[in-house]
Amino acid sequence: MVKLYAPAFMAQISQTQAQAGWMICGIMLAIDTLNPIKIMAWSLRMDQRLFAVPFTIMLVSLIATQFADIMYFSVRIFFSSIISIFFNKVDIIGQSNVPAEGPIIFTGNHANQFVDALQVITACGHKVGWLIAKKSWDRKVPGFFARAMSCIPVVRPQDSAIKRPSTETIVANGDMITGINTKFTELFKDRDKLRFRGKSEQFKVEAVVSDTSIKLGEAVPQDYVGMGPSAFDVLKYVDQGKVFGRVHIALAHGKCLGIFPEGGSHDRTDLLPLKAGVAVIAFGTLEKHGVNVPVVPIGLNYFRGHRFRARAVVEFGPPVRISEELHELYKTDKKEAYSQFLMQIEEAMRGCIITAPDYDSLQLVYTARRLWQSDDVMPPPEQKQDMNRRFAESYKILAQKYSEEGMPQEATELKERLESYRQSLGKLGMRDYQVRTLDKPNPLKATYTVIHMLVVLLLASVPSFILNLPVGVVARVTAIKERKKALAGSVVKIAGRDVMLSKKIMISIVMVPLLWMFYAVLMMALTDWEFSTKVLVMLCFPLFSYAGVVGTASGMVDLKDIKPLLNMLRPSTRTLMNELPAVRRELQKDLRAFIKKVGPELGEIYTKPDLKWGDLFRMQKDSAAEAEGIQKMAANAAEAMGDLPNPKKND
Repeated sequence: MVKLYAPAFMAQISQTQAQAGWMICGIMLAIDTLNPIKIMAWSLRMDQRLFAVPFTIMLVSLIATQFADIMYFSVRIFFSSIISIFFNKVDIIGQSNVPAEGPIIFTGNHANQFVDALQVITACGHKVGWLIAKKSWDRKVPGFFARAMSCIPVVRPQDSAIKRPSTETIVANGDMITGINTKFTELFKDRDKLRFRGKSEQFKVEAVVSDTSIKLGEAVPQDYVGMGPSAFDVLKYVDQGKVFGRVHIALAHGKCLGIFPEGGSHDRTDLLPLKAGVAVIAFGTLEKHGVNVPVVPIGLNYFRGHRFRARAVVEFGPPVRISEELHELYKTDKKEAYSQFLMQIEEAMRGCIITAPDYDSLQLVYTARRLWQSDDVMPPPEQKQDMNRRFAESYKILAQKYSEEGMPQEATELKERLESYRQSLGKLGMRDYQVRTLDKPNPLKATYTVIHMLVVLLLASVPSFILNLPVGVVARVTAIKERKKALAGSVVKIAGRDVMLSKKIMISIVMVPLLWMFYAVLMMALTDWEFSTKVLVMLCFPLFSYAGVVGTASGMVDLKDIKPLLNMLRPSTRTLMNELPAVRRELQKDLRAFIKKVGPELGEIYTKPDLKWGDLFRMQKDSAAEAEGIQKMAANAAEAMGDLPNPKKND
């Protein structure tokens, strides 16, 4: 017996009714004797065009009353096309974890500046308003789209940090700061913060003792004490009460909010310490409006995310809600409630991303996962992401174990061989999947690939060179400059690649229409074509441009596929190419044997097929340093909201 579920059945009926309705309308409009407008106009002896007046008025009224929603979904459609152009593939995982209705707080890692928010709004079906830095809100292109998407600007202290001259330096000793050539009484006021130049951590000033001495709210880490005289920045206190109030009201009315709790974007391979704002928002909405808003974690995973035609995986995790126990704790100890909830959110976010100590370790993890999996099976995105996470967490567990006990010879040699194999692939410009077929040449397939590449690139060359290349060159050069600028102004970025794709997109959004207008003017002035022909050509510019992008991308895939053939023709790489298949098979065999040997030591990561990552991270617990950092941020948030007394005021 076939079981029909009511929601799915009713949705199917509604879809059928809508399709039938549109078909009937089409038939009635196509046949004059069935057209209701023409029938009424003939009956009343009126001009049928007069019937357009009330419908026009109703349409204008509809647009005026629903303008915000229309703008949002128009921008969403626009950026969906942008994402499809700039990304070769975007896999979306865990959409069933997103509640179908009601307010939601989306929290994600921040790995690709403005692109992160675009990925979320195009991947989920909700209207999401984002908290955006006032610094970005004030920029022309990002600010325009931020307003269209109903974002909320937030002033961040670090965006207006006051950099003191290098002649003014400070020396740390516990919770006391001694200044040299400083005027602390003029620089610092209540709730201001201090930051050592080149460091990301911020320290709250508890008391200004004199022009050359201040007391902090906590002792600085030991490595700050030993660094000697250092330049410093002053971060003035910013009252976020009004912003939180707006957010609480919006959530209480059923709207959705997006926030990146790490703060600014970065290109690190692990999460930055989370800001406590998301916890303040969730508890504040529950306290003031009685709405327990679910927090949905998002993992934004990029592969060559700073490049054109990159690949991305957007993963939605199970929602996190404030439990009854946490709500009761909040009534007596807001600081501890913020801290515990923030740790739950971090655990949930870690269950959606792949983290590693550094970039090389992350690449090693990906290489090991590819070698471990079966060569004959292409795993779905969900399984591939899960296996990447298992390998990454296993790598960290074993690295910590071996750092205490010493790495055995077997593990050392295996790691060196994996790194050597990955370096060989990089040197040859090849991917792992191509090595499997090196000792199984297929001349017919190679010939077809070469012919297909030449034909596709030839067809794509004209629109690509005329419509795309000028924009691409300018976008690339500008993005490199933006990367250097962002890197110089940040203390958390490694290479600054997180800003590059956003800059390329912004340049393209501005330059592409301008280039089309330039060509349109030339066509109008220099050709004697019919006006209708000129208009038709101009309307085809977007189609030609997109065809050039797709064609060039397809040709580049073919070029990568014949790269092994080209390497075989080069004497300098021929020997290495001939050795690679055997090297891969031996490495694959030894890796699988090693995993089978150490697997039981990894616990559920190795033994449990259906693993709930948030629960696993909760059982593992965070390190004392991470927990202390979260507690400190929670305390700062509680004080900022007036939930804790300011120590300075109690003196």
